[in-house]
Amino acid sequence: MDSVIGPIAVAPPAMSKPQVHLDLLTARGSFLVTSTCLFLFSLNLPVFQFVTTSFLSNLGTGSTPALNSLALGLLPSKSESGRLFGALAVLHALGTTLISPILYGELFATTVGWYAPTVFFVAGFMPLLALTASLFVRVHKSSAESDEERAPGDPGVQLSTGE
Repeated sequence: MDSVIGPIAVAPPAMSKPQVHLDLLTARGSFLVTSTCLFLFSLNLPVFQFVTTSFLSNLGTGSTPALNSLALGLLPSKSESGRLFGALAVLHALGTTLISPILYGELFATTVGWYAPTVFFVAGFMPLLALTASLFVRVHKSSAESDEERAPGDPGVQLSTGE
């Protein structure tokens, strides 16, 4: 085992620290923008503000590429990238074609008579959940410590347990 992050084993990152930090920051920012826009949609905005919020929500679409780059950067071996992206594709397909339509379809059908934009309000919590989960990921900031100087088994990335 290379190193342990909570119960998860992780190998040293193949990507440089500034790139990992940038990917993590981009994903967090995208989650925040997406969540904010979805909450704004739930306010039943007039047409101009709805179009403006729709435009701004596109700024939050960087989360998927940033997370893919982050996952690839933290992968111990580039030969495993096919397995990684295969697994991510399966998760994405399950979420977008099976789970989300059922979940949000039922939610909309239940709340449309009461307050139709409820689905946007509830959807706004999903990126917040992802943002919260991403706040537990820590990348060592020590620029003086190169990968060769790091202690064996130190991945350069930690999962914070809040303790």
